[in-house]
Amino acid sequence: MRIKIEMKIGLTLFVFFIELILFTYSVYVIDKRHNQDHLKLHKSAEKMQLVRSLQTGIAQVVMPANDFLIPGGSPDEPENFKILSGKVEGLIKKINDRKFDNVEEGRLMKHIEKEYMELKNIALQIFSISDAIGNIEAGKLMEKMDAIADDVIRDAENFSKFIHSENLQIEAKSDMTKTLFSLVMLIGIMVNIIFILGLWFFFKSTISSPIIHLRDTALEIAHGDMKKRVDIKLKDEIGELGTVFNYMVDALRASEENIRQDSQIQGILNKLLKISLENIPLEEVLKKALSYLTPWSKVMPKGGIFLVEDKPGALVLKAQQGLSAEIQTICASVPFGRCLCGKAALSGEIIFSGHIDERHENQYKGIMPHGHYCVPIISMDKEILGMINLYLDEGHQANDKEKEFLYAVANILAGIIERKKIEEHQKLTLKDLEDTNKIMVGRELRMVELKKEVNRLNQELGREKPYKGND
Repeated sequence: MRIKIEMKIGLTLFVFFIELILFTYSVYVIDKRHNQDHLKLHKSAEKMQLVRSLQTGIAQVVMPANDFLIPGGSPDEPENFKILSGKVEGLIKKINDRKFDNVEEGRLMKHIEKEYMELKNIALQIFSISDAIGNIEAGKLMEKMDAIADDVIRDAENFSKFIHSENLQIEAKSDMTKTLFSLVMLIGIMVNIIFILGLWFFFKSTISSPIIHLRDTALEIAHGDMKKRVDIKLKDEIGELGTVFNYMVDALRASEENIRQDSQIQGILNKLLKISLENIPLEEVLKKALSYLTPWSKVMPKGGIFLVEDKPGALVLKAQQGLSAEIQTICASVPFGRCLCGKAALSGEIIFSGHIDERHENQYKGIMPHGHYCVPIISMDKEILGMINLYLDEGHQANDKEKEFLYAVANILAGIIERKKIEEHQKLTLKDLEDTNKIMVGRELRMVELKKEVNRLNQELGREKPYKGND
């Protein structure tokens, strides 16, 4: 599956934003919880302050009744009690307006309120006694009032303890929230560091490194190393670029190889054309031609050239390079139709073999694996003049371009062979003419000598010379 670069970047940004949202939400939740704890702690502190004030108020609300029973007490004590009780009731109302976090707090507050009302009623009873100083009933009421006040103060103290315990829990929870906040911040920082490192590694491995690898490979190829290839296994545009780059290099290498082969082929053909102009024996021409062909990159450095001589229907080995003694003996003369060369001579077509097969009849023990190009040398009159036999590496794949080149070589050699035959025929004809001329000239000279001899003999006999102008 191909994943585009923009999709990778989009997914990366999406993951980053998701991580950012989660981190922000976590910080928001923790901060909200911390604020809630802080608010609870503040409210609890206010409640604690109210309870403390309630304790003080209850302790104070008892004093006017006590002072009322003491000789010399102020007659304004009932009014003072009224003022203090109003403050206490205000505190009780404020506390009741607060939300109780547990049932025990509510129960204590109701009990405190009930005892306070009882305490208030007792105080009012005391104030209603006209002669309360030294009054036994007033004294008993005062004792009862003090006992109730002690209970109320004790309950208020217990209430304070509950609030204090609640404060400790809130503080512990707040501390835990702070710790959690610090942990989340630390985790957030670590996650962001890991994410940034991962992002750096991701872009390095998927964009930066492949591009650098592509650049370095391009530079090496520019310096002549056409075997270099990029190895990018990504399934995106950069991976496609690497594939196209390799394809381009393969095409350039193939083009360069074609140019090199064309240059090599043209060089071989030029050399063959050049030796066709040299005044050397045909066998020397064939040896040179073979020496030009065997360095060709497509063949092994061995081969042979056959000619059809006096014996028709047979190929005679006239030039060889790198052939073993066994092959030179076996293939000294190859009848048409036998082995690859003979079959090519019969068909008049190039025969190719990528390995030794059933057509390869001329074999010997220990023969090495190889292939062949057997190229017939054909005259203008479609007469088989000879055969070019080139050895190939086993498994070689033939192609039309190679065959076209070999046909061109065969045509050049055919022209050379025909010209050499014509030259040989001309030499023989010239020799015959020279021999005939020598015979005719010798005969004429002999006739002149005979005529001179006849004239001499006739002169000695006193006769007239029969041949004039031969003295």
